[in-house]
Amino acid sequence: MAKIALTDITIRNLPLPEKGQQTYFDASQSGFGVRVSQGGSKTFVAVLGKRRSYKTIGKYPAVSLKTARQEAKRLAVTHSSNPLERPATSHSVASESFLDDCTGRNKPRTVSDYRRILKRHFNFGSKSLASIGKADIIERLDLLKAVPSERHHAFVAARVYFNWCVKQGYIDNSPLDRIAPTNATPPRERVLSDAELKLIYNHALTFRRPFGLLMQLLIHTGLRRSEVSHLHRDWITGDVLVIPGTHTKNSHPHTLPLSKTVLELLKPLPKQMFISPREVIFSSWGNSKKRFDEGLEIKPYRIHDLRRTFASTHAQLGTPIHVTEKLLNHVSGTFGGVQGIYNRYDYVSEMRLAVEKYEKHVHTIVAQGYNVT
Repeated sequence: MAKIALTDITIRNLPLPEKGQQTYFDASQSGFGVRVSQGGSKTFVAVLGKRRSYKTIGKYPAVSLKTARQEAKRLAVTHSSNPLERPATSHSVASESFLDDCTGRNKPRTVSDYRRILKRHFNFGSKSLASIGKADIIERLDLLKAVPSERHHAFVAARVYFNWCVKQGYIDNSPLDRIAPTNATPPRERVLSDAELKLIYNHALTFRRPFGLLMQLLIHTGLRRSEVSHLHRDWITGDVLVIPGTHTKNSHPHTLPLSKTVLELLKPLPKQMFISPREVIFSSWGNSKKRFDEGLEIKPYRIHDLRRTFASTHAQLGTPIHVTEKLLNHVSGTFGGVQGIYNRYDYVSEMRLAVEKYEKHVHTIVAQGYNVT
């Protein structure tokens, strides 16, 4: 039985067996090791109990060495015949293990949201999970009554986290088991009028970059703000933009013909279009919009309302619903079920005609005179 000091360096440099698998056990932690396959995969394992049964922890590097060590210790305690040897797991340890586990299974934005919510709204520090009760959760959720959308997101994230803790054996029951689910924010119906759209568009023309330019692109394309901020020149061939599934909400690639106006707006931008000199993708949407709206005489609106206005305007212009859904990268609706499975036509030609018609409409309303009431 090979025993070595397991570190990130030694794990990365472990030789591959000529055939089958080879397990290397840690010299400093009994029953903990990494199994290396002929194909090159490296998997953390724990050997448990009197029967020396093997338990798979996870693949490296999706599961970090630190997390694997913690999990191996927890498993060893769980399988101990002496209940007094089973110490309580702290929230700080469990939450880091949870986030590490999510990193290998979820999109980066989801992991980022979980991290933000747990740190901001459920930061129980080193308090043991077993001592966190229903009252603790309700107290934190009640602080968010004034922001129902955030309250709902916090509830969902906490439920996922504590359910994960139950599955890992850290606790027997989730403190959210008997808490009624919060209500999500009712669907918004705000659609900007032509007059309001003109006001926003003209203001965007003179507002400092990159936010002014981003607002123009949102109006022209109907894209989500995260899709626009991550735009990359390699995604554009001719007049067609293809956003990879790694950067879309539904994980499906989004194909979208671009209008002449959009192509002109994008032409002077660098390869990674909205990256700062410090190589950070633009993300200051909230603060930038607050400054953008100062002195703008318009009823309250959200950035996502531009996308809803984009869809509603296409309906007004007679764009077929299935073409609008393609423009929005919706995979439900007319493209759900059997239709979505068997209909592989890309509708690029139909989308291009709709984009041209929509572009003319935007230029028309921007040139006309309106009074915003």
